[in-house]
Formats: sequence, C-alpha cells, structure tokens
Amino acid sequence: MTTGRLGGVSDMERQSCAGSEGTMQKPAAVISAASDEPLWKVADVAAYMKFSRSWVYKQLGLGRIPHVDVLGYPRFIPAVIRQWAATGAAPM
Repeated sequence: MTTGRLGGVSDMERQSCAGSEGTMQKPAAVISAASDEPLWKVADVAAYMKFSRSWVYKQLGLGRIPHVDVLGYPRFIPAVIRQWAATGAAPM
C-alpha cells in the first residue's frame, strides 16, 4: 500500500472514507452520534440561539462553542449545543 498524497489526502485516508463501492462519502451524510439529527451549520446554531451568524463565528474564534470540523467547516451536534446553551458547558 502506498502512502502517497494526492490533493492533501493520503491513500489510507481515502480508503478509510470509502463506502462499500469505493466512493467517497459525502459530508452531508454525516449524522451525529447522539441522535438521528443531522449536524447543524453556523446558521442553524445562530437561529437556535437567536443571535447573528457573526456572533457564532466570534465564539468559534474564541474557542467557546463546542464544534467539530468537517472538511474544514464547523459543524455542531444539536444535543451538545442545546446543553451548552442551557448550562454554558459542553458534555465531556
């Protein structure tokens, strides 16, 4: 198995992301582990919190809001955001 890189993704990473047909899975198909709800985008968090998208981006920049990076884009697990909004702390 080669360890060459093409487009910033190694052969091993490409195979670990491949579905049963060997094609790359789409990020939109990512589902949170806590439920069957899809991950939220910045606009979804802003709407839930009743703040602007710029507020969400500021919280991201300050490291105050729990998130995961999906291909370089911030995504949010709805249950984690709900708990964070209610208590100010994300579950560990």
